[in-house]
Amino acid sequence: MTVTPFILSSIILLMKGTILLFAIFIFFIFGKDGKTPNFAMNLVWSFGIGGPLFLSSGIFLENFYLIKGGIFLIIMLGLILFHQVISEYFDNKELVEEETKTKK
Repeated sequence: MTVTPFILSSIILLMKGTILLFAIFIFFIFGKDGKTPNFAMNLVWSFGIGGPLFLSSGIFLENFYLIKGGIFLIIMLGLILFHQVISEYFDNKELVEEETKTKK
């Protein structure tokens, strides 16, 4: 399969747009209260598929820039989901502590 430079540059442009979207998401949503709304997590899952797609297309096309960008997006998705799990854990921990205080 022959890939023209135009197609390759458009794929790289899409990857840069996805990275920019993740950056906007991190700075504005997490910077507000540190809590992620449900609609924002739907956006994360929607654009999170971009990481494996760019990684696989980079491997297929033997393009190191796409491979590096795909791995970066996968790591960013992992960090966002890790933040979500940690914040839910601490929220639940605070609720349990409040319930034990009211029972005593």
